[in-house]
Amino acid sequence: MNSITNLTAIELEEISGGASLTAPLGNLIIGGVYAGNALLNTPLISSVGKTLSFLGGGALHRIPDFGGYVLSKAGLGLGQALGGSGSGTLHYDKEQSEGQYKTSLFGF
Repeated sequence: MNSITNLTAIELEEISGGASLTAPLGNLIIGGVYAGNALLNTPLISSVGKTLSFLGGGALHRIPDFGGYVLSKAGLGLGQALGGSGSGTLHYDKEQSEGQYKTSLFGF
């Protein structure tokens, strides 16, 4: 008796060579997300948030950065769902790791 079974995602990737027709669009979206975050990490733009944090306004700095983080993660998810790939640093992750969201005056 012959039976037909569905292929798994891994089997489909092996058959298709791992590329999809939407992968270039996914790569473009992912590249755009990381390019936007790289712009936010430039000294000129990041100095605004760093100054806010230094003066005790870490929450005022964190709120818009976190909003950008949520949008960035959504963009990366969409790009990956389309078959894209890429790597980079998100602005929020970078500044979080640097302790930039302090709420005490003069960074103490």
